[in-house]
Amino acid sequence: MDNTSQKPNRLMRGVLVGSLALNIAMIGAVGGFAYKMRQADAAPQRIMFDFGGIARVLDHDDRRAIGERLRRDGPRLAPRQNQRQKMQVLAEALRAEPFDVARVSEIMESLQQRSRNVQANAQAAFVAQLAAMTAEERAEVADRLERRKP
Repeated sequence: MDNTSQKPNRLMRGVLVGSLALNIAMIGAVGGFAYKMRQADAAPQRIMFDFGGIARVLDHDDRRAIGERLRRDGPRLAPRQNQRQKMQVLAEALRAEPFDVARVSEIMESLQQRSRNVQANAQAAFVAQLAAMTAEERAEVADRLERRKP
């Protein structure tokens, strides 16, 4: 009797484990697809700007205000798809024979111009945030900047 009762339990356990594995795989596939689609057209969550030590001495609210100002007042950048298209054009130019140095330089300049625009807008938002501070708040930032180790 033990032999017959054990066989259905093993079979049921195998079916349950297989079902669980299939469910986890499906959840992973759907989650991965959703994440990839979100990333494809979404704006970057964070953009790092190099303002030296001063950016690190601003408090959280000031950094958040700079980010909000950039989202609100900054120029609307071309979708990432445009950047991917430019990368494809660059790849084609790299493969071209004869190699056209001027064309590759032109494409790279276009890519760099976007970065310069983002950086210039970030700097404007950064300076606007400093200008919105009281003299006392700016003095506190200066004090933290002086105390900061290089």
